[in-house]
Formats: sequence, C-alpha cells, structure tokens
Amino acid sequence: MAAAARNPFAIAIESFVVDIKRNEDTQTPFYKEVIAQAWCAAESGSQEVNHAEQLSTFIEDLAQKHERESKTLWVSKKLGPFVAGMNEYAKACDVMIQAAPSAVVLLYGGARLVLLMASSIIKAFDSVLAIMEQIGHLLKPYELFSRAYHSSTDMQSLLVESYKNIITFWQKASKLLSRKKYKLFASSLVKPLDTEWQKCSDGLKQDSINIQRLAQATEAMKSQERDEKKENKKQQELRKQIVGWIKSKEDDATVDLRRDMDANLGIRYGHSCEWLLEHPDFRAWKDATETTSLWYSAPPGTGKTILTSTIARHLQDRGFKTATFFFSFSDTVKRKPLTAIRCLALQLLTHTVSIPDKVLRLYEEDLEHHCLGLSNPRVAIEVCETLMKHIGRIHILVDGLDECGDFAPEQLARDALGPSRPRPQSCCAGNSNDRQQMFDFFCRLLNAKTLGIVKWFFSSRPELDIRASMQKHNVTIIEPPMTDLLGDIGSYVRTQMENKLGRHCEVCVEYWTTASEGNFLWVTLMLQIMEGEGTACDEEIEEELEKFPRGLTGCYLRSLNHLINRPERLQQLARRIFAMVVGAVQPLRLSEISQALAATPAAKGIPRANVIEELCSNLIVFDRSQDGDKSDPLLKIPHKSIYDFFQQDPRSLGAREDLHQFFISPKAANLELGLSSLTYLMDARYQQKQDVAQLLNVPEHSFLKHAAIFWYWYLSHADHSQAIFENVRQFLKSPAFGTCVTVQSELAPHLFARYSQTGRSCFQPELSGADSKETEGDVSYAVPLPSWLDEYEPDGFLIDRAICNFVMEWHAVLNSYPSALERCLSNQDWYTLMPGWNTWASKRANSYALCPKSLIDLDYAQLIIKDLQATRGPSEQMTAVLFGLQITDTGILPQWLRVDVGPEGLIPSEGSRPKSPVATGYNSDGVFFSRRHAWGSHCSVLNLEDLRVETLHFEAGTPTAFVPEALERHQSHLRLGKWHVLSQSNFHVPNNASVDQRGVALHCESRDPYAYSDAPREDSTYGSLTASSHDSSEESDDSASDAGSSDSEEQQQLRHAMVFLDGASPPIYVFWKQSTRHFQSKCAFHPTELLAVWSHSAQELCITHLDSGRTESTVLPEPAEVKLSSASAMRKEFYFSETGDHLFYLLYLASETPTGLQQTVSVSSFNFALVEGEGYLLSRRPPTHTISYECSGSLQYPLLLTSWSSAYLYIALPSLACKPKMLRIRLSYGSTLEEKASTGFQTLRDPIFFPHSSPRRDPKIRMLEDYQSKGQDTLTLLLNAEISRNAPGLNGSSKPRRRPELLTWDIASENDWRDWDPKVDAQPEELETGKSQIEILRGTFVDSKQRFHVPIRSGLNWTKKAFLSCA
Repeated sequence: MAAAARNPFAIAIESFVVDIKRNEDTQTPFYKEVIAQAWCAAESGSQEVNHAEQLSTFIEDLAQKHERESKTLWVSKKLGPFVAGMNEYAKACDVMIQAAPSAVVLLYGGARLVLLMASSIIKAFDSVLAIMEQIGHLLKPYELFSRAYHSSTDMQSLLVESYKNIITFWQKASKLLSRKKYKLFASSLVKPLDTEWQKCSDGLKQDSINIQRLAQATEAMKSQERDEKKENKKQQELRKQIVGWIKSKEDDATVDLRRDMDANLGIRYGHSCEWLLEHPDFRAWKDATETTSLWYSAPPGTGKTILTSTIARHLQDRGFKTATFFFSFSDTVKRKPLTAIRCLALQLLTHTVSIPDKVLRLYEEDLEHHCLGLSNPRVAIEVCETLMKHIGRIHILVDGLDECGDFAPEQLARDALGPSRPRPQSCCAGNSNDRQQMFDFFCRLLNAKTLGIVKWFFSSRPELDIRASMQKHNVTIIEPPMTDLLGDIGSYVRTQMENKLGRHCEVCVEYWTTASEGNFLWVTLMLQIMEGEGTACDEEIEEELEKFPRGLTGCYLRSLNHLINRPERLQQLARRIFAMVVGAVQPLRLSEISQALAATPAAKGIPRANVIEELCSNLIVFDRSQDGDKSDPLLKIPHKSIYDFFQQDPRSLGAREDLHQFFISPKAANLELGLSSLTYLMDARYQQKQDVAQLLNVPEHSFLKHAAIFWYWYLSHADHSQAIFENVRQFLKSPAFGTCVTVQSELAPHLFARYSQTGRSCFQPELSGADSKETEGDVSYAVPLPSWLDEYEPDGFLIDRAICNFVMEWHAVLNSYPSALERCLSNQDWYTLMPGWNTWASKRANSYALCPKSLIDLDYAQLIIKDLQATRGPSEQMTAVLFGLQITDTGILPQWLRVDVGPEGLIPSEGSRPKSPVATGYNSDGVFFSRRHAWGSHCSVLNLEDLRVETLHFEAGTPTAFVPEALERHQSHLRLGKWHVLSQSNFHVPNNASVDQRGVALHCESRDPYAYSDAPREDSTYGSLTASSHDSSEESDDSASDAGSSDSEEQQQLRHAMVFLDGASPPIYVFWKQSTRHFQSKCAFHPTELLAVWSHSAQELCITHLDSGRTESTVLPEPAEVKLSSASAMRKEFYFSETGDHLFYLLYLASETPTGLQQTVSVSSFNFALVEGEGYLLSRRPPTHTISYECSGSLQYPLLLTSWSSAYLYIALPSLACKPKMLRIRLSYGSTLEEKASTGFQTLRDPIFFPHSSPRRDPKIRMLEDYQSKGQDTLTLLLNAEISRNAPGLNGSSKPRRRPELLTWDIASENDWRDWDPKVDAQPEELETGKSQIEILRGTFVDSKQRFHVPIRSGLNWTKKAFLSCA
C-alpha cells in the first residue's frame, strides 16, 4: 500500500477526494450516499469490482422497474456503453485506485446516486440516460489505448483529469436533482443539467482528443524505436556475418589478440620499455596530427614484442583506438600476412559505428561467388583500406615483421629440392612468397588515402629487406639506445637474483647487465642456467660469470657444451631430438618423438620422458599450455633465433668440432625423420592385416600417424642413395605398406585426392570426378611416394608406375572409404610386383588382365571383351572372348583371342586372325561384328563417321558397302559431327549353336558440336555429361522436337539411330528425333521370332522385324508412379523370357540435383502376344516395382549396368567409377509361388567397388548364377582395354594404356543380399556429412592451421610430377 501510494497520480486523486469531502456539505445526498460510503469502503478495503457489480445490478433492477411501470424503456441498452466505459476506465486507473480505494466508490457510487435521483423525474431521467450514454462513448479511447500506454505519465495525467470531470459532474448533478423546485418543475431541470454536462463533456472530449493525440505520438515514437531496434538487430546480425566472413575459418584464439597482449604484458618486468614513451621520435609520432609511421628496429632477444604490447596498452589507457597484430614464426597461421590483415580488419571493424557500404559490397560479391571466407588478399586489403577511412584516428601496431613467412620445414623442403626436383605449386590463388606479400600489403596500406589519421607502428629485427621497405616509404626509424636497454635489464637482473638465486650482488648485476649487450633473452637464459646449476656462494657465481659466453649464439653453444659431457648414446639421442623438432612438418608430441627415437636398430627401447626433456635443455620447450597437452606436450622451438642457430654452419660460429653434430641442415633433418618413419612403419606390428582405425587411438602407436602421413615427404626432400632406395623398396613390397596406406586414407585423404587444374599453377582438390578432362591433361592425382623413386631402374620405375596406376584407379575409394582397402582389386602383375599386398587381398574377389603383356607394345584401335562364357561343374572355368583390331601400315588386322580363367589362373588359347591385313576404310572408333567369335567368311563393320556399314565377304574378295538412304540426302549435316554408340544389345544363342551370336542392335547418337556444346569428346565413347537445357517430353515420335536447336526437322531425325547388324544381310536403320538429351535404348531380341523390341518415347514400344526391316509400334504402358517429363536422363531396356511370351521392361530416370543425382528405377512385366488383326500387344502383369536412389556426382555414360538371367535382373547404379549401388529383383512369370517369393528390390549387404576407369572402358556386368556351387554366384565386371591417345599410329590408333580386365566377386545368393530399405538405402552416407570436399580431404591429422602438401602426377602422363601446397 505504501509503495502504491508513492504514485504521484494516485496522490493527486486522493488529494482531490479529500478536497471534495472537506468542501462538501455533510447534509447533501452526495455526501451521505457517496462520500461517507467511500470512507467506509477505504477502511474496510472493499474492491472496485464489487462496486461495478453493484452498479450493474442496480441498473438491471432499475430497468425492470421502468418496464413494469411503462416508463422509460431500453434502460439497460442505453446504459450498456456507460457501464462498459466505466469498467474500462476503472481498469485503466487500476494502480491509482489501489492507492486511493475511496476513489472507486466515488466513481461508481456517484453514478448510482445520479441514476437513483433522476429515476423519479421522468424528463430528467431521459436526459441523464443520454448523458451517461455519451460518457460511455467518451471513455471508449481509454479502452483502446490505456493498456498499450499504461505506463505513460501523460496517459495517467489524462486519467486524473477525466476522473475529476466525472466526479465533479456527479456532484453537481446530484445537487441539481436534490433541489425541490426542480422536483416540482422537472422541465426546468433539464437546462441547468445540460449546462453542467456541457462543462463536463467539454473536458471529457478534450481528454479524449488528447488521449488519441498522445497515442499517435507515442505510437510514432514506439514505431521509431522498433524500427531502430530492428535496424540495430539487423546491423548486429550483418556485423556478425561479416565478422565470420573476415575470420574465415580461423578460431577465436587466432584472431583475439588480447590473449597475446596479456601474455606479453605478463612477462614484462616493472617499468621496462617505458623509456620509449619519452623518446622524441615516439612523442612526435604520437602527437602528430597527420598520418605517420614508425619502425622500431632492434636485434633479436631485446624484447620487441613486449615493447609493442606496452605501447598498445599505453595508448588504450589514454582512450586511443588501437589495432595490433603479432607475427609468430612458431604459429603456422600467425606467420601468414593474410592472417595479419584479417585480424587488423576485425579490430578496425569494432571501431566503426556502422558497416561501410564498400565493405558490405565486397562481402556480398564474395557470397555471390560462393566464397564464405575472406580468402582473396586483394579484397582483404580493400576491406582494411575502407575501414581505416571511417575512423577518425587509429593506431595500428604490427610486431615481428621478420617472423612473417614460411620458416617451417615445408619451406626448408622447397629450398632443398634442387634444380631437378619438381617445384611446388599452389592449390589456391595467392603469392607463395609470404614475405614479399607482406611488403605488398603494408605498402598499399601505408599509401592508402584516409579521411582521418592513421598511426603505424612496426617492430622487427633490422633485416635488410625490411629496412629497404621502410626507407622506401619514409618510415621513421627508432633504434634502442643501449643505455635504456641496459637500464631495464639491470633492474630485471637485480630482482631475479634476489628472488630466484637468493643473492644480492651489485657487481654481478653490473657484470651481467653489461655482458647482455641489451639482450633480454640472453639474460633470461643465463639466469635459468645459473639457477639450475645451484651455485652455493658469490665466489662460485663469479667463477661461472667468467665462463658464461657473450651473445645469444654463445648462450646456445653453452647449452650444447653441456651435452658433450654426456655419454655418446645420449649425445646421439640429443642430436636426433634436435633434428626431428627442427625438421618436423608439424610439431611432434612427446609420445610421438619418444617412439620415433626408438625406431632405430641401435635403440634399446623408448627413452624416458624426463631424459628427453633434460637433453632438450633450454633450446626446446615442452608446450603444455593447450588443453589436453599436459600429459603429452608439444615440443617447440621457443624463439626464432634458436631455429636460425640450428640452421647455421657451425664453422662460421666458431663452434668446437665436437659440437658440429648438433647442427642440422634441412636435408639431414628430413633424412633423419624419413628413415625413422620408415623404420617405425616396418615394425612387425604393422606387417599384418588388421583394424587400423583402432590402432590410431592406442598410445603405443602414437607415431604411426605422423610416420605414415609424412614419410614420403621427408625422403623426397632428403639426399637419397641406393641404400635408402633399398629400404623404401623393401617397405613398399611389404604388408606394412598396406597399413601405411590405410592410415593415410583414414587421416589424410588429400594424399589420394584428384586435383583439377583451374588456372595457371592453381588446382582444385576433389574426391573424384568424371574423366573428360583427363584427356586434356588438366587432371592430376596425389601419389604419396618419394619423388626420386622412378630413378632407380628397373624396380623403382616399375613400382612407381604400378602404384601411380593403382592410385589413379582407386583414388575415390582411398580418399573416401579407408576401411575398403582390400576391395581395391588388382591383377596378378600387381601382386607379383607388390607381394606384401597379398596380405590385404580379398579372398572373395579377383582381378584378371585378359591378354599377354606383349600386346601392350602393339598399336591397337580396339582391344575389347566380346563375350564371357562359363563352364559350370568341377572345372569351374570361365572363358573370355577378346577381339582386337591391330593397326598396321597396310590396313587393319582383326584377331580373336580366347582366355580361360580358372582356379589355376589364366590360360590363353590359340587365337584366330586373317593371314594378311584387311584393306578397308574402317575407322578406329567403329564397331566390328561377326556371328562367330573367330575369323570367318562374313562380318560387318559400322563406321561411326557416317554410319556406313561394310559387309566383308573375304571369300568373294570384295567388300559390300551399305549407306543409309536418309544419310545420303543430308551429306552437309554429316560433316558437322560423328556418331557415338550409346548402347549395344547382343542377340546371343546357346553355347552349342553353330554361331556365337545372331545379331546386334546399336543405339547411336549424332553428336553435333555446333548444336551441343556440352557433348562428350569425340575420342571417347563414354564420357562426362552435362545436363542439357532441353526438357524431357512424353510426346510421340511425330510431335517431339528439340526446342533449343536451329536444325531443320529432317536433320533432327538423324540425331538418333538404331542400327541392326547380322554380319550377312544388309543392315537395318531406324532414325528418330529425341527431346530427352541423355537417352539410351536397349533392345530385346525375341528368342523364337525374328524381331526385336525397343522404345524411344513414352507410351510407345517399337517392334522391328529383322527379316523385312519393317518397324511397327504398339502401346507401352509406363509405370503410373513415375514422371518421365522431369528427367534429365532416361534409359529404356527390355528382356524376353526364354519362351518369348513374357516381356520385362526396365525404366531408369535420373535428374541432377545440387548434391548429385536423383535416380528412379522401375521394373514392369507384360504378357507379349500376337493378336490376329491387331498385331503384337502388351498386357501388364502386376506388380510394378519402383525405387528412388540419390548419389553424389554428375551424369556419366553409361547411365547404369545390367545383367539379365531367367530368374533375376541385376543392376549397378552410379557411381560406376567408385561405389556402385548393386540391386537385384526377381523376375515374375505370374505363378503364385513366384509372387510370394518376390520381395521387390534387394541390395548387397556389403558394398563392392569399381575401378575409376570403368565408365570409359565400355563396362559390362554379368552374374554367373550357381557358378561355383549351389547358392554361390559370381558377379563379373568386364572392362575393355583403355587405348592411350598419346602415341598415335595409323588412323589415330595408340597403344593400350590398360589391358582388358575381368573382375569377379563371390556372392552368396541368399546371405549376401537383403531387402531394399528406403530409410537406409535411398541416400548414401557421403551425402549426409554436410562437409565440403576440401574439409573432407584435409583430414583430421594435419594441423588445421597450416597448409597441406601433396606430390601429384598428371592423369595423362604419370611421369609428370609436381608438388602442391594447399590452404
């Protein structure tokens, strides 16, 4: 109550009520009936809601009374607005009424009194009713606005005024109604009552107007506040996004320079460094009213970083805006100039009130080009320039210019490459010379035009290139006066001696101060050494003083001198420690270096941690500052001067002869690390097949990660010899190499990535991709091998070539499926050359090269697998039928070769070939068909240049050529492009027949380079595809059109053709136009009738009569749940049952999505019958099975692979260059038992993997059911030879790059398959990671703050090498 009474408006009402009570005559009805009750209510604490209810009850009673007496009607209706308005008004006054309880009694009691007194005077009563109705309307604004503006003082003031007006009216109205003369002459009462009401009404109306004005003004103000708040929130969100963009992927610890400054100031002693604040040049710099710059140049160890931090804090304490950055040679990120610009930009951004328009535009431009981080140096500089213009005065301090650049082993490695080694290139745009890039950055910023004042402060060693740059830009140079440095050092030495050594010796202080030559680092190291040696008296201290060397070099040499007194084995251990720490690509942990040190034949075990730390002395620090590093610290070099010290020629330092062993050249460090890694990897623990992923988390294998990922790098940049090669050869041929590859695949997949060249010396890392670029030489593959391996012939060359080919074939598996190493199949040549790989070989899969090595040295246009025949039973033998077209100077030399594949391996049988080359105009990309898989009297050759077919009758001596009549009419069109075979359907016959195949149907497409700029290259039947702009259509042959083409109707018809060959009769041609850009059609040959069925459009089945060449059509019912019009690619395929009365229809659709390919597979079955008078008709037999599947990648021919048997259809869905999705579905022939057994689609429980070259080698799959035993099937993949185009012969022929290959997998017919589960199978795991390719390829081991480095080989020529450095 007391708290509410403090409300000034409640006090005003209470005061008003008191005044009424004091001034009102106690004999008046108003006093007796209202005021007196108000005071009673105040004492009893009654609530206003009771009075409101009483008023409502009174009005209802009054209304009923008037209705009974037939006086004024509709009393309740007229007083309804009044009661509602009073209640809303009372709620608006809630706080004030609670503070003055009597006020509510006056409000409601006064109304009740006026109504009661007026009810006995009819004419007055009508007037009072009208007045009260108006009061209710006038109080309406309070209902609308009081809740929204309840806390407004202006609103409360208006509430008080309205209250006074209402109460005053009740008071005066009651007086008028109580006068006797008005009771006698009621008509005379109306006028004075109206007069009093007019006064009250004017007040209430004015209050109402004021309320609405107040509401409008308040709403406008609140709207403005909301807009400002919304804009502020928008700006904050935008600022947050821009901060994230500038930060790129740097963590908070990198960009938050406060931590560095606090750490530096924590080291600062007393009032050191303050001498600079009084230096004339510094004061002039600080007081200048224009942009100026200052460079503090001092030798190493003089406290430049501490001094820079002191100046920054000094400026901040005086209210100046600052931006700082500290370069650090030991931090792979903070030694990069781009990191400096990012950090400065972030700090400059905090000093700007709003985001400059140009910065916003640069940010939006980067987003438009999908750059989520500020990675372009030019843009970063523009951001800094723009932000500087929007700050009135800013002090920018940059420390450690000399520590900018590559000081880590990757730089040393590059320096050690020599003239014959491949030079490094960059995976991204940018200058690889960090030091020069830094000069370019700050040169531009120093010359930038600003609207305010920019004070630049630099600090570094007095290196020549830095001095030249500073002088070029007229930067004021400050060099520390020796007296000031010695003064700071003297104070420091005095305090440290007293606190740590317990000595007070002014002579010692003076001596050491003078001996320091102004070098804080020297003094610090000296005091640490003295403290550790435990001198007992002043004499011993003085004795040590005489021995202690001058300068940092002397101090470091003294640390090495202590090691000479150790046993020889400890000296060698220290030497190896220094070599490994200085040369390591990334810092080693204690556990890693401990195990690396034990990886020598002479080592007797892992050295103890305390021994390692003791041998490191003060030259190497054990960094336990990071989380999780306390028990396993990182070994680091604490100061760049120590790093430089180890790299110097010890003779130039005057070092003793026995100290020379501790100095490390880059090549020696690399050799030490490389050999230790190799020895460690050759340990017996890694000579077996095992779960490598589990080993990686076991402490006993700590060095396994580093050794496996960097061994090749160290040896690539070290001097090599025959002995070192023998070690490498032994390792590569051992099972340990498989362990190493698995570790690399698990932790550093970039070592097996594909790199597409996007510009000069610029590459884009990829998991995998289509191969169309390979023929142009702009695709390379990472191959983690020493760069000199191929120089050691013959073994080195052969091993190098074999591993390069292996990586190119299986890189997509190696960089994405680290546990699938055993599923990367190779032929026997690989296992012979790499015997250790047998340990990792799968027992259920094999690979066979199907022709002798001697064929590789000949020129071939084709070397393909024509057929695979299986002999079941005890022999378990497969026979591969190969066909080759050897190119000679006088013509082509067709030849057949049969190769038996059985338990004993490959057994080539005698081939078949003509006695002399065939003189023909045959083109190397053509198709050769013969009924027999042997040289005979009849064969057909389809020339893909113009679809001409030559039927060769060699017994007659003259070939006969057939040219399609339609092609003859359009010779001009034929010169625009060539034809490509999209699919091939063979008409096979039983093995005991007189011929091997009866015919073939070829779906060909004309690739017009002018009409289709995205067509595959002409030298490859199978290539990468790009989605066409043409939409799919379900129109018939007569209505379809190529919407985007300018060709005529006749020319469009020539784009697709189905060509039927049988080797003897004239060919059959069927041409059509096709609106679906990527379309394939495969025929089914009827087993008993001379006809073939196929389809080229929706709802239409084509039936070609092979005897007459006539093609008719019938209706093909498409699957109801599949929408053909939305597909980017389509394939239609058919299969006849053995009796020919059942036809099975496979429909495949694919559409490109932002994440890959969305695919739909549908299988339908029909009854196929000839109906007299109607021709051949189809009738669907349910069910139709349909699934959807999404995978990464883009469209690539072939769209899918299939294998039909009488029981099952087997399908391999993309990606056919890595991990196909294998499906099977039981073919239903209508029996009840079959329907129950049919469960729809099934997929393999465990995946299989295809070589990367599969799509471009005309792949075919075939399932040999019950091949080895009942219930055991064999899946086969047939791959043709890959013909290299690098050494062309006649008609563009070349030597085979890869021989024809047969891959087999043993599949248990029941146990290895499971039912398709849409929740599990519809989308592969790789689409769910949410990571970019570069994030995946970086892996988890290489420090995220540094670049990763990879050796690459050209996809076109494996002998071409380079090194990439990737951010």
